[in-house]
Amino acid sequence: MEKRIARYMALPEGKRQQIYERFKQIFDLRPEEKTKALRPLSEPERLAMEKTLQTLARLPKPQRELCISGFKKFAELSPGERQQFLNNAERWEAMDAKDRQAWRNLVNRKKLPPLPPGLNFPPTPPLRPKTSSLALTNR
Repeated sequence: MEKRIARYMALPEGKRQQIYERFKQIFDLRPEEKTKALRPLSEPERLAMEKTLQTLARLPKPQRELCISGFKKFAELSPGERQQFLNNAERWEAMDAKDRQAWRNLVNRKKLPPLPPGLNFPPTPPLRPKTSSLALTNR
């Protein structure tokens, strides 16, 4: 997986965006067009991609687009960040349903608890008034 992601990330930004857009469009293709699009893949890659596409196709479009966007974000993480994400995903899967729901409830709360003492963000510096170059030259 790391090799594939590295190969993807080595592409210019425009090419990565093009691949991303084409992947999103694959769900609008007719079955024969999908088959043609997947033809260049090796047999194991094609089977894995077909399985992934079937899973994503069952989702409502907004949720599917959110998943695809998540794949893009995952690919853009550094290798260390990706590993941390996968470790966290394993921990999430190891939790029982009750604990996962408790975490969902905590994250979805409208009001977050206050920061611990001493963990304040630095104050935002005051904005300086803008001076125009015209005003400076006419004095």
